[in-house]
Amino acid sequence: MIPRALLPVALAVALAACEREPRTIVAAPADPPRPLGSAPAQRADAPPPGARAPAAGAPAAPAPGRREPQGLPSSSELLAQVEAMKGQLASAPKSLEILLALGNLYYQESRYADAIGWYDQAVAVAEPAWKDYLALPPSARAKEPSPAVKEACTRSQARGFEPLVRAAQGRARRKDVAGAAYCYRAALEPSVGARIQRANAKLLAGDAAGAIADHEAVLARIPDQPDAMYFLGLALAETAEGNIGQLERARALWKRVGEVQPNGPYTDGLMMAMAEVERRIAAAQSARLGR
Repeated sequence: MIPRALLPVALAVALAACEREPRTIVAAPADPPRPLGSAPAQRADAPPPGARAPAAGAPAAPAPGRREPQGLPSSSELLAQVEAMKGQLASAPKSLEILLALGNLYYQESRYADAIGWYDQAVAVAEPAWKDYLALPPSARAKEPSPAVKEACTRSQARGFEPLVRAAQGRARRKDVAGAAYCYRAALEPSVGARIQRANAKLLAGDAAGAIADHEAVLARIPDQPDAMYFLGLALAETAEGNIGQLERARALWKRVGEVQPNGPYTDGLMMAMAEVERRIAAAQSARLGR
């Protein structure tokens, strides 16, 4: 239970997480890193192929200073409340969703080290459930669950990580492995966003290797996850320093994003990013030939 003194902050953060963004598989952080000359990235709204995860999400923080609808406090106001109770908050039990929302608040204020700390906790909380999910047979993870399972394990404000994990564990004990897999995916969905947001925070904080490793880890578990592919391409392109292989990998990732989401939210950004990476590849090849 969250201590009574922390309840207003917890409720404000949780409400902001539910209200600020549509329910997406992953919402990109505000002001994500991007190649020179490209437009700001938008968010993906489709589950990865074959995953069939229900919609839910890792909310991104709003633009600085923007007043939120329904009388919600701004991110800076929420962050001030969190900072005022930081000592108490550090030792209070927190859900995966609260940890993610706290990370997003700090990310929005460009406090990347603090954001990474909260994302670290969110990722760690989810790891035991990831292990259980990945231990299920691949055929069960790919199987379509029944409508009853979908209804029972659809994410909602009241049905978050912990209840969904318990539902998954119960179905696994009853040998409903397809249902267990679906419930695990619903439970784990915010942890995907936490890892992608952490990767982008690391890149902005100067840890390019850590950012790339986080995106690669997401793709190892969810091949073709469009947000991870897109942002991994950005990290590779921005740190290539003339490395043709790295630039070509970025190009291949962006091409795949376009195939997975031919009319998706990254379409405009991909066109500019692809043009820029082609220019960089050509420049690197010319420099190599010049030597």
